[in-house]
Amino acid sequence: MYLFFHYYVLFTLIHVLLFSPSSLSLPPPSATTSLLQFLHSLPKQSQNQLPWNHSISSSPCQWPGVSCHNISNNTSFQVIKALNLSGYGLTGVLNNSISYICQNTHLSFLDLSGNNFTGNVPKQLGNCGQLSTVYLSNNGFQGQIPPELFKSKWLSNLDLGFNSLSGYVPPEVSLCHNLEYLGLYNNHLSGEVPSEIFIYQS
Repeated sequence: MYLFFHYYVLFTLIHVLLFSPSSLSLPPPSATTSLLQFLHSLPKQSQNQLPWNHSISSSPCQWPGVSCHNISNNTSFQVIKALNLSGYGLTGVLNNSISYICQNTHLSFLDLSGNNFTGNVPKQLGNCGQLSTVYLSNNGFQGQIPPELFKSKWLSNLDLGFNSLSGYVPPEVSLCHNLEYLGLYNNHLSGEVPSEIFIYQS
């Protein structure tokens, strides 16, 4: 009888550890690491602006601005799908920092609007996870719009308004067949918008 009870308790413990929501819902440690690397790549003042838990053992799905979803209907294993850091007053140049965010290969929504980022718009965003929506408006981005942005097969919404971008709209915009919205307002762009952008792809 004692042996039976011992195995029953052991089986119950294993079942709880393997199938409880708390154990299955956590994203992989690499997701936490990538976000912490992004945080630490920002200037010190910006690091203090983000109310994130700096512990590698905590779940980023509970952090402000981070949204997670189940990877499929058959499991409660979660991945980071959205990152909304709008309006935190973050500063710095994103060209190197953005690579940490892009390590989250299921990321589909990124909102960095309403901050004080400067430098060029990171061209890496054209090959970043599964990004379909990117909001970079109301920052201090300069330079030309990188044509690499429009090589993404996922991108459908891109807002670059209220920056200091110059130059012309690259013709590569016509390659972005899923693009539904492109915000370029209040910049210093010149030239004509490529006519191909008005051709709907079937």
